[in-house]
Amino acid sequence: MKFSVIVPVYNVERFLRQCVESVLNQSCGDFELILVDDGSPDNCPRICDEYALKDGRVKVIHKTNGGLVSARKAGCVVAVGEYVVCLDGDDYIAPNCLDSFAKAIDAYSPDICLCGFYKAYAENEVKCLPFENAGFYDKETIEKHIYPYLIENKYGRYFSASIWAKAFRREIYTEYQTSVDSRIKIGEDQCVVKPCVFRAESLYVIDECLYYYRQNDESMTKSKGVFDLSVPKLIANHFEKEIDVSSFDFQAQIYRHAVHDLFNAVASQFNAKRDEKEIRRIIRQTLSDEYYKKALKESRFAFLSKGWLARKALKNKMFCLIKAYNDRR
Repeated sequence: MKFSVIVPVYNVERFLRQCVESVLNQSCGDFELILVDDGSPDNCPRICDEYALKDGRVKVIHKTNGGLVSARKAGCVVAVGEYVVCLDGDDYIAPNCLDSFAKAIDAYSPDICLCGFYKAYAENEVKCLPFENAGFYDKETIEKHIYPYLIENKYGRYFSASIWAKAFRREIYTEYQTSVDSRIKIGEDQCVVKPCVFRAESLYVIDECLYYYRQNDESMTKSKGVFDLSVPKLIANHFEKEIDVSSFDFQAQIYRHAVHDLFNAVASQFNAKRDEKEIRRIIRQTLSDEYYKKALKESRFAFLSKGWLARKALKNKMFCLIKAYNDRR
């Protein structure tokens, strides 16, 4: 079997049928569709079972709610396809998506294949092609052209962090998906994607948009709120475990990315329904963490870049500026 398409499902009843049917109607039929019901409180469990009864290519897993990482782990455990494709339950793919992946895989046998996507709003669609040039990348080309910004360079550029719009060789995907800490509820995609790219011997970029990313605030991946202040460190520690930091400048990249994530997590604290003095106390306590202090000390960004401003705001505890940024998001 060529593909295992894994779809975590939670509270996406309005969109689930379009998602599932976009897979079942693919021009390439060599796939299994794994629907992971993550304890969804709506009618999603019934819809998943309905499709499984109608189409033998559909597998359904019902589990208690554990979050996106937990759902994807459950899916990859039962996957048997040569490649894994991840699809969010409120998104959908073009009819030729798997066929385009299959043609690139048959021609080049890459460890990872990626394509562009559309941001699908209610009123229109915005085309987003990959940053990378289309075509085949061997290991030497990956090291030369992607490693310098795999995690984050000094200008704030980083390799596509989303797990969707990609096909991963299953053995590589499973190794890194199962190693992700389930406490990571934001930024979990990059914990799989970036180690996979580091490990990959080759990849192929398709210069075509084949994935539709729906802007839906109710989904597992697009909800807003107050981010866990421990997560930036969890992500950084994960990178340090799964990526050889002695090669290239990966440790410096990890520190930059930790500062980037920390700034977003700190800014989100102002969404909390608590006294602002308490919010500031919590932020000060977080900034006293030894890892965060080291990341802020060691990270270097281009002058006046977003990263430079974020680092300056955190180091100088510029709470009014951080709050104003959060209010405008």
